[in-house]
Amino acid sequence: MSKSHLRSTTAVLLTTLVAATPALAQEAEADAGFLGTLFLTFGKRDVSINSPVSTTVLDEDELEDRQASTLAEALVTIPGVTLANGYSAQAAGVNIRGFGTDSTFGGDQSVVFLEDGATVGAEPLYRISTQAFTDPLLYKSVEVRRGTIGSFEFGSGIMGGVVISETKDASDFTDGEPGFKIGQTLEYSSNGNGLTSSTTLAWQPSENIEILGNYVLRKSDDYQNGDGTTQPQTDSDMPSALLKGKFTFGQDNEHALTLSYKQSTSDDKDVSFDFIDPDGRFRRVDRVQEDKVTSLTYTYSPVDNDLIDFTAQLTRSDRFVDNNLIAGVDYTSPTSGDLSGFYGAEFEYVTTKLLLKNNALFSTGMLKHDLTFGVEVSDRERSHNAASSAVGGTNRRIAIFAVDDINVTDTFSLTPALRFEKSKLDPVGTSDFARPVPNTIEDTYEHDAWMGGLAAKYEFENGLSVFGSAAYSVSLPGIGSAWNAPQKSRTYELGASFASTDVFSAGDNLSIRGNFYKTHVWDVTGDVDTIDSTGLELEASYGLENGTYFDVNANIVDGTETLTTGASRVWASLPSDSVNLTVGKKWGDMLDLSWELTHHAAAKRHNRTFTGTTVVDTDSWTTHNLRATYKPQEGLLEGFEMRVGIDNLFDTTYRANLATYDAPGRNIKFTLSKVF
Repeated sequence: MSKSHLRSTTAVLLTTLVAATPALAQEAEADAGFLGTLFLTFGKRDVSINSPVSTTVLDEDELEDRQASTLAEALVTIPGVTLANGYSAQAAGVNIRGFGTDSTFGGDQSVVFLEDGATVGAEPLYRISTQAFTDPLLYKSVEVRRGTIGSFEFGSGIMGGVVISETKDASDFTDGEPGFKIGQTLEYSSNGNGLTSSTTLAWQPSENIEILGNYVLRKSDDYQNGDGTTQPQTDSDMPSALLKGKFTFGQDNEHALTLSYKQSTSDDKDVSFDFIDPDGRFRRVDRVQEDKVTSLTYTYSPVDNDLIDFTAQLTRSDRFVDNNLIAGVDYTSPTSGDLSGFYGAEFEYVTTKLLLKNNALFSTGMLKHDLTFGVEVSDRERSHNAASSAVGGTNRRIAIFAVDDINVTDTFSLTPALRFEKSKLDPVGTSDFARPVPNTIEDTYEHDAWMGGLAAKYEFENGLSVFGSAAYSVSLPGIGSAWNAPQKSRTYELGASFASTDVFSAGDNLSIRGNFYKTHVWDVTGDVDTIDSTGLELEASYGLENGTYFDVNANIVDGTETLTTGASRVWASLPSDSVNLTVGKKWGDMLDLSWELTHHAAAKRHNRTFTGTTVVDTDSWTTHNLRATYKPQEGLLEGFEMRVGIDNLFDTTYRANLATYDAPGRNIKFTLSKVF
């Protein structure tokens, strides 16, 4: 399928469905917030409607059905989301609308990851891995907000989007009733001989107290591509643990205190010093990586006061990388001499954040407000090693934000959003490898900026909604780029959604959402001056009363980067056009069978690596996946959940557009889980 054919097909599908709905649809339920309504479908995934924010939510069922080995891998069927740098647990990262992980760096500020409110991940540094270094079995939901308009509560300079993940609670196993439960999941994957065990202990001594402990051990060897070629540095040995407690108290349980701690570890032997290493120029090391996230949250939500829904949250994210030299490896260079200190360096990111926010419902005349106002204070420290070329230091920030969802009428609403952020940088060291001397650059850099946007939506009585937004954001420089000017972006979006039941036959349901966006970025660092991108995202689901369902989503994107010399070229981080189709059938809660097709069109892009810029041609590719979920409702096996998945059914050999490794070939997965 060519790029033009894919674009035409998606446009025709969107136009046909939206045009057909006015005469067939019934009135859709109005939303009560900025993110709109999640329309419950018969398919794998509910569709967000009536909202200017492009939002996709993966619930616990979908996270488990996908049988993904990393959180990044679980997100790849969301339109606009691309898995970059391969499928290894340490290197794989998330690219949204072309921003975030690319072929050189594991992540940047344009895509933000939140785990139980904690901001995780690292600023651009090639030897630090991605934001998605965590196990998907720890989470009960993952929400992805694409674009800028829905990001002002979470940070500055967000152009790709926000990934918000929430860990499991004890009540998810005990159903909110006092008692003790044990959850056990076992999984095997054929490609790489992967083994996974997840054990959960959930205890509710009373309705007001929840205590949960979880331990996941995930191991696999290097996987093979479709041709049977082993892909080096794709093995994993990644234990993860989660401890979480919640205490609710006060009249009507209006107070709640939640404490969670998550730790993920990897211990890799004989791997490249650089997680991605697109040029293969680095020597090998033994590397241990630890990722620790702590979150303490207090909420106060009195039932009889709509003006107060208060949250105070203190979080700490600690990512530590320890590189160890391998005996017998020569770490000297003809030009730079002994590099053992460089290759044996440790790196650590520690981000501490305090968030105070309140949500208030009130009216001013005929206008009804849903106002969220907050203050955020953060401190990020990056360690500095005198033998490395990486800048260390601290980045302290304070921000205020306000998002007000205003219902002007029952069918029309406006949502202004505003954020002010001030940053103070104290870098240590220099990025010049030849002169790794501390305190050779200015002591402090200070930046501040206002940013914001406006969204609007209108709902028709037949279930059709139209919406649009305009947003401006500023990416304040981080520790490794303290001397750069702030990067600025502007994004416009326009879309429509429709949702209803009994559309084509009695008992069916249909939901569809299409969204067009245009982003302009300027004051870009390096040899690039500006970036311009446009894209179309589509999400749709149709289900019949007999349990048959059809889910489809697509992403069509184009982008250009203009150099400081005035020349222009294909945007280096441009993802390929894609379409994903799932056809399945459910027999109540007992059985779910599905077939999934994923197609990515051929692409051409300019790839930036350490040794220069090269033109990369990526062939089109298509994969087929089969999934079966069986949950017996009675008999000896009642309460068990059994899943079988076959990824890349026809053993296709391909390399995704933003990847540095070939993707896995055929992979058969078996999962067995039970709550006792």
